[in-house]
Amino acid sequence: MAQRAALAAALSRAVGSVLERHVSPQDLRSRAPELRSTFLARPLPYIQRYSIVLEDVEGDELVMSVEAEIDRDSVLARLRALGVLVHVLPARPRVAVVPLGGSAAEGAARALRRVLEAQGYVTRSLPADFSQAPDQSAAARWARDLGCHVAFVLFPQAGGGEASVALEGWIVEARRGDLLARGEAAAGAEAEDPVEAAARAARRAGERLAASLLARLEQSGWSLGEEVERFDLAVEGLRAPSLVEAIGRSLPLVAEVREATLREVRYGSAVWRLEARDAGLGPEALLGALRLPQGRLVWRETLPGDEGGVGVVRAEWVER
Repeated sequence: MAQRAALAAALSRAVGSVLERHVSPQDLRSRAPELRSTFLARPLPYIQRYSIVLEDVEGDELVMSVEAEIDRDSVLARLRALGVLVHVLPARPRVAVVPLGGSAAEGAARALRRVLEAQGYVTRSLPADFSQAPDQSAAARWARDLGCHVAFVLFPQAGGGEASVALEGWIVEARRGDLLARGEAAAGAEAEDPVEAAARAARRAGERLAASLLARLEQSGWSLGEEVERFDLAVEGLRAPSLVEAIGRSLPLVAEVREATLREVRYGSAVWRLEARDAGLGPEALLGALRLPQGRLVWRETLPGDEGGVGVVRAEWVER
């Protein structure tokens, strides 16, 4: 009975996390009975698959961790049919994860990155800095250096103990350094080994903070710049047709890229015409975001076009 109850609660929470991400707190409160009966009381219609990844007994409690794949489109469609305002980002930003203040933040950051990457976000991270105080302008600079659009900064709050972790998180926009939102999360854990208990607590706090920050990011209004630039991406050093195909598949997945068209293929080189939204990060960040097998594209130079013409970004394929 405890297992069934825990699983039902976990699946309900999984669907609830989608509601929290895309619906404002005000609407969640004002329409709570309707949303509870539609989604949380009967979560299974919105769950495509799930697996139990952890089941443990801590004291007199059963602890269960579940990975669930939610049919987000069905949830959002049902919300719209109910007349609920749905918040959805126009593009998915790259996220710099910046842990500050100690080992608990570092452990939570690893868990936070796992959550982000499982949901398709591209993340970058800095080594934990135990001495650096939270600073918006520094976080924005670190995000830009890593080619990211926003920074998730996480640091401990007062109140955590050996087997409990309390964290605060900031979402900082990279281009202007604006603080888009804040989030908080806390978690505890039990284990015979205090080090293991602290690691469990940090992992749980990181997962909860990820859900909190993603919800606030979704509702923050963040977007790429309105300006659209057209330029040719000329890549040298391509030793196989499969590399041309891999680059062509990867380009549309980059947040800035609105359209990518293969214009020319020669021995060892290829040219794509790109339409890209302004992110304020430059072509190096765009190239660094490509997910490519066995190598990467390295920016060499940017050549401006003639008046009214199309510029050229030159890059080279480098094997790992």
